[in-house]
Formats: sequence, C-alpha cells, structure tokens
Amino acid sequence: MARYTKTGTPNTIGQINAELDLIAAAINDTYSRVGDTPNQLESALDANSNRIINLPVGISDSEPVRRIDIKNSGDASSSALLRSDLENGIAIVSGVTRTFPTLSAALNSSIILNGDVLIIKERATGLGGGGTWDTVVTSTVTPNTTHIITSTATPTLALQLRATRVMDAKQFGAVIDADASVPINAALALTTEVRLSENYKYDVINLNSYNTLKTLNGSSLTLISGHTPIANATVQGVATTGVSLIGIKFIGRGNEGLLYRTVSLNESVDATIKFCKFDQIHGSCIRLNKSEGAVVSRVSFTNVTGDVGDPGQGIYANGIIHFKFDRLICSQIGDHLIYLQGRDATDFNRVEDGIISNISAYTTGVNGLTGGAAIVIYNKSKNIQFRDIYTKDCRAGLKLGIKVNYLGLTTHQMISFNNVKNESPTNRGFEITPDASIATPAVTFNDAADTVTKAAHLLQNGDTIYFATISTTTGISINVKYYVISAATDSFQISLSNGGAAVSLVSDGSGTLTVPRPSDIVYNNCSTLFCKGGWGMQFSYADDVSVNNCENKKGAG
Repeated sequence: MARYTKTGTPNTIGQINAELDLIAAAINDTYSRVGDTPNQLESALDANSNRIINLPVGISDSEPVRRIDIKNSGDASSSALLRSDLENGIAIVSGVTRTFPTLSAALNSSIILNGDVLIIKERATGLGGGGTWDTVVTSTVTPNTTHIITSTATPTLALQLRATRVMDAKQFGAVIDADASVPINAALALTTEVRLSENYKYDVINLNSYNTLKTLNGSSLTLISGHTPIANATVQGVATTGVSLIGIKFIGRGNEGLLYRTVSLNESVDATIKFCKFDQIHGSCIRLNKSEGAVVSRVSFTNVTGDVGDPGQGIYANGIIHFKFDRLICSQIGDHLIYLQGRDATDFNRVEDGIISNISAYTTGVNGLTGGAAIVIYNKSKNIQFRDIYTKDCRAGLKLGIKVNYLGLTTHQMISFNNVKNESPTNRGFEITPDASIATPAVTFNDAADTVTKAAHLLQNGDTIYFATISTTTGISINVKYYVISAATDSFQISLSNGGAAVSLVSDGSGTLTVPRPSDIVYNNCSTLFCKGGWGMQFSYADDVSVNNCENKKGAG
C-alpha cells in the first residue's frame, strides 16, 4: 500500500489538488472495515507481535484455523502447527477429547497429552473395534499388545483402553480367522462380557479362578493346528463362579492325534453353557468335575471322537450337584453323550439334585472303546430326574451303572425316568447293574454307642445300606433297607427312615454289607424299540422299583 507523505506546504490550488490525489491513492490502498472492494492484501501482513483475536470457526480450506481448533482435532498432521508452541514453552491444555480414525493414528500423534481422552473410530482400518482410550503416563501402567499400548510419538505416554461392561474382542486386537487367544484373554480379564462378533481361531482361553460373572458371547472359535492346551483343556477354568459361554460354535481339529477337553470348568459354581455347538472334537466337549449349579442348555454335539483315556463324550462330570441339562442333541459321538460319576466321597464328589430333560441322542459309542450308552451315571447319585429323552442307534440307551470304587458302599436313590424312548440300541435300553468288581465289606457293631464301624466308609447321611450277614448283634436284620444317620469318618448309625431315630443295637458283633442296592427308582411311559441285543430293561439288586406304562417292543431280548 502506498503511504501518504506530505510534500511541503501547499499554497496554490494546484499544490492542494496534488496532495488530495496522494491522499486518495493512499485511501484506495487501505483495507476496508466494511468490505468495500477491492479489499485484498498485496504483500505480507506483519502484526508486529500483536494478537489477532475473535476469529470465527473456519469453514473453507482458505480460512485461518484457531489454536483451539488444532488442539481438539485428531489429525496427526496438525502436530507440526503446534510444534512451535511446544518448543517455546507455551502450554497446551491437557484433558481434552480428541478423535482419531485408527489406533495407529493416535499412537503416532505428538499432540496428545497426559489426561487426554481419545475416541478411536476403529482399531485398524476396516476392522472395527473402536472405543475410548485414556492417555496415561507409561511408568504407571504395564504396557501390552492388547489394551495398554505405548505411544510411538511420545514413549513417556501410553494409551489405555477404557473398560465397559460389554466389550468386543476386536477392541483388543482380535482379527477374523486368526488366533485371537491373547485378545480374548485380555478382554476377559478387563470386562464382564466379551463378544465375539467374528469367527476366530484360538489356542487356549483361560478362565481360571474368576469369581465374578464372566460371559463369552459370540460366533465361532476354531482350534488352531498344533495347539498347546492347559491341563488338557482348550477353554480352561478352575474354581470359577458365574462363568457363561453363550452362542459359540467350538470347532476342533478332529482326530489329529492329541486328546483334549474343549471346555473344562472343574470346581465351578453356577457355570452356564447355552446355545453352543461342538463339532469335530477329539476328546470330551464339556468337563464339569466337582461343580455346583451348572446349566447346559440348547447345546449340540457332532462328530466327537476319542481314544483310550478319553473316548469322546459330550458332557463328563466326576462329581456334580444341583445341575440342569436341557435341550441337548448329539450325533456321531465316540462314547457317551452324558457321563456322570459319583465318587463315594463328601464335597462335590457325588451326582445329586439334577434334571436331564429334552435330550435327543443319535449314534453314540461309535468308536467301540467302551459302553457307548447315551447317558451313564456311575457309583452314587440321588434325586435325579430324566424327562423327555429320545435315543436312537446308540450302543445302549440309558444306563444307571453301579461302578463303585473298592469300598462299594453307596449307590443310587430317588431316580425317575419319564417319557424316555430308546430306539434300536445295540445293547439294553435301560440298565441297573453292579460293576463286576463290587465288594461286600465287613463291618462291626457297637452296642454301647449303637454304631456301625467301617474305616473311611465315606457314607453320608441319607444313604441306604443293607446287611448281608449279622453275627451276635440283634435288633437289626439282613436284607432290610436302613438309612445312614450321624455319619462320622469311621462310623455311623442307622435308622429305618431317612433322618429318623437310631436303631438300638443289642450286643457287640460283626457282619457284612450287601452289594449296594439302588432304591426308589421310577419308570413312567418308557419304552425300548427294536433292541438289537439284551433286554429292554435290566435290574440287578434294585429295591423299590416302580414301572408304569412301559414297553419293550420288537426287540431281540
């Protein structure tokens, strides 16, 4: 702009007109406050260290950007515009919310400060997994590869994924059709419910010792080749409370030589497995040893194989109480769909208070290693209800076997079968038989204490026993059902009713117990059709068995 400079003292009209022309030229080169045109700079504007204030928010690319706009943007390229501020010690306000398209963009940004909140739209481009991350000092956390990651641009800072009640494995770095074991385990440790929104592969998922509600909910998990199970399990949880597996298809490796248990929730409380599928498993699908309150519902099992030591079962439990198995279906299982075993001991080493209902079992026992019955309960059980069950082409139907340990003192009580149909079993439809190795242990009687003595008998109050022989002692009889009361480690009393008064024993003496007798067994509306061998129903040493409206039709036995 041409500045106006006075040229002496004008005295004539010509001189005055010349000065006015200079003034007009200077005014024409001045910026207009009201927008008169032309109104453009023709050279750089020097504010001489004065601030330009009250700028509006920029709309177009040619407008100036305010400092606050740069600070709140998640664009990593904006860092260059703020570099002079950082170098000159001008503080940038922390604790602001910034938005980044990906986690990588945030990690490579030099504008983030401790306390900033970062909104990450996607974990990686096109893979989803967005979430909220907090900026923290690296020395205060333990960085990893899933949810606490050191900043690339500023290594003294780290980004920490903020936990919510429900989170997706994608947020922790899970990638479709890749091993997602590490992200899934990290997610389970951080939050309550982990969703699997894609099909993932896995090696081991660790649920050990979770004593709060944990839910794994989602799509499919395919076992990786060359997997390395923990305690022979791929989904392992010991001493858990409230763990749930919902809507997951577990796909194994088939018979590739290594036996494994797909889901093992031993010593668990209130475990839930619903809407799941197990396919191509080599070994047990579900293990629930010493568990309480387990619910397995709407679960299918197909193409389950096994070998010696683990012949391939749907559900296996060595001791389980207060359980419900409902709406299960199986096809082509190496051994049993359900195998439950009591162990003649206290704690959870028994099968008690359970409902098994709405079961369809097709073709069990295909490997020919063991009995292959659709459902087996061994050793000791009490108060078990079987309802609405159908089996077909199984090596045997339902077997209430008495495979006791060397003591052989306990058996089954209060078992009911309602609306159960076994079609074309290779062996028997229903069976109650003792194991061949069963013993009849010796006992002694004490007159003064009215007690029966047997070292480490492991009987519990309410168990039933029968005496095979009695010597010297009177007041009791052979082949009469007695209930155990006042059970101690090496002794117990007996009563003629459950929880009733103790029977008075007269004179010290000795005797032996009979083979344990299942008692209070009820069959209603049960049938065996086209049995290929054996009987429709077989009972041995059973007491108080009620059979109502049952049939064995067109069988070989």
